[in-house]
Amino acid sequence: MDATLTPAPDLQNHQAPPKTCGMAVASMVCGILGFFTLGLTGVAAVILGFLGLSKIKQSGGALEGRGMAIAGLVTGGMTAVILGVAILASLLTPALFSMQGKADQVMCLNNLKCLSAAMREFEMDFGSFPNDVVAAREARFAKLTGADCLKQLEVAGIINNLDVLLYTGRQQGQWLYFPISGAAVPSAAPVMISPPLKDKIAVLRADSSVTLYPVASRESILRSATVAPVRIPSTKRKH
Repeated sequence: MDATLTPAPDLQNHQAPPKTCGMAVASMVCGILGFFTLGLTGVAAVILGFLGLSKIKQSGGALEGRGMAIAGLVTGGMTAVILGVAILASLLTPALFSMQGKADQVMCLNNLKCLSAAMREFEMDFGSFPNDVVAAREARFAKLTGADCLKQLEVAGIINNLDVLLYTGRQQGQWLYFPISGAAVPSAAPVMISPPLKDKIAVLRADSSVTLYPVASRESILRSATVAPVRIPSTKRKH
């Protein structure tokens, strides 16, 4: 009986299946995680992606995962940009807030100068700054008392829009208005004090000077007042 011979396997043509490159997998994972970590893992994803592609190319087909490495490169690059933007924003935000605060202070000083000129014109016409006494004497100002007394400037036609002059930007609070009258008022007596403007307050005095002071000096300025203040809310937006 003839024996059947089985051909020996061709060991040279038999190859093990390619393995997935670990760096490619790690690159893709880091790239995806970058979206949840504000880009903290994005740089690692880019580095691992380049290393993974290089290793796959040099393996001669023993490693696969080129698509994952490319995905890691793309997502890593995107999240690295997010990280850069976040760092830049964290550096610029304090400077922007500081600039905005300075702008609010300058605007408030200019508004007080306009109010001072308007009050002086009102005083020439009615004998004093806007107050309840003038409202009681002049029928057209009858309802403009207390917190509304500065609106007498509008009704008198001296200013067009009081809200514009009481706008304090991002800083909200209450103005203090001291309805002084008569020539015997000390020149240093406060006429208006602004709400806190970051770390400053703007003060209009009876001599028409307008100055910025530290917020801590507010109490000492109040002690120099000759009349009780009227509290007037600042306007929330510029009209």
